Amino acid sequence: YLAKLTLESINAPVNTDTIYIPIVTSTIFASMFITKKVATIHTIPVSVIPSLTMAKPELFFIPVLLGSVFSCFDSRKYKSRNVIYKSALYAGAGIAVMQTIVLLNIYSFRPSSEFILIPLSIFGSLISGITVNGLLPVFGNVFGFTTDIVYMELINLNHPLLRKLILKAPGTYNHSVMVSTLAEAAAEAIGANSLLAKAGGLYHDIGKI
Repeated sequence: YLAKLTLESINAPVNTDTIYIPIVTSTIFASMFITKKVATIHTIPVSVIPSLTMAKPELFFIPVLLGSVFSCFDSRKYKSRNVIYKSALYAGAGIAVMQTIVLLNIYSFRPSSEFILIPLSIFGSLISGITVNGLLPVFGNVFGFTTDIVYMELINLNHPLLRKLILKAPGTYNHSVMVSTLAEAAAEAIGANSLLAKAGGLYHDIGKI
């Protein structure tokens, strides 16, 4: 919608093929920062509202609604930035498949310029992955969100604070490693966030330095 307003304000032609390229960006953020369920629900307004501004809403609504759900599948498993790209590509592939089905249903196998939407869906998912990776530190700091990527950085044994613990209180460090291992296993057993538990175990006695 904002893209459409921007184009209209400068009297540029509104090309619906390019307006919604990075559409799954907010869905991935919702999956990372909140939960998979919230992200899945979030796909509904993300799909419905922009489609109302388009001449052929069915070309947007159906593929984006169903395809974006694929970007939620890796919820709470973002242990590296590569996983973000994988989630985005899942969404892009899902949208492309649904786009193909919808277009074939409308045009059969007759040529149409709207088939360009299929590769654009894949390209858009790549842009979404790049956007999420770029904005992740900013959103995390501004809104106070902590992701699994942050926990992975914290449990790195080369972290300056952990290295200081090793040097100043090696006994406490060994105890903390044992606690973190037990906490991680317990969290995995009950379906909790094992990375959060592991980080908490490593740092729970950090005050002893």
